[in-house]
Amino acid sequence: MSLDLWLEADERLSRPTLIRLLNTLGASRVASETGVDQYAYPSGLSACPMENEGNPRIKAEDPRGLNFKVNSRCILRTDLASYDESVGDLKRLLFEIASQTGAYFVVSSQLESALYVHQGEGVEACK
Repeated sequence: MSLDLWLEADERLSRPTLIRLLNTLGASRVASETGVDQYAYPSGLSACPMENEGNPRIKAEDPRGLNFKVNSRCILRTDLASYDESVGDLKRLLFEIASQTGAYFVVSSQLESALYVHQGEGVEACK
């Protein structure tokens, strides 16, 4: 069984910048049957970065008070069996996004509850 996490970020995080950060942090591009770029970490975490497709609204049901126009989205998928290993790669990616771009973002579990947010004061884990 897998878990989909959604990263939604403002205009400071472009798709090319996200791809550069994924590569810098050890993710490798993998072939996709659908033709969509996918990147995978050895931990089992995979990422599918996308540009915003017309709707700038945050889709997460609980964005923790954040209200920005979404520029990019990324589906981050992990197997529940390798979740603990994948979380390390996820956190490194989020801290790099925050420090390299300053982008505001929300990471939600399947577009429902927020897990992590960045709104200018470091990456916060949601409770």
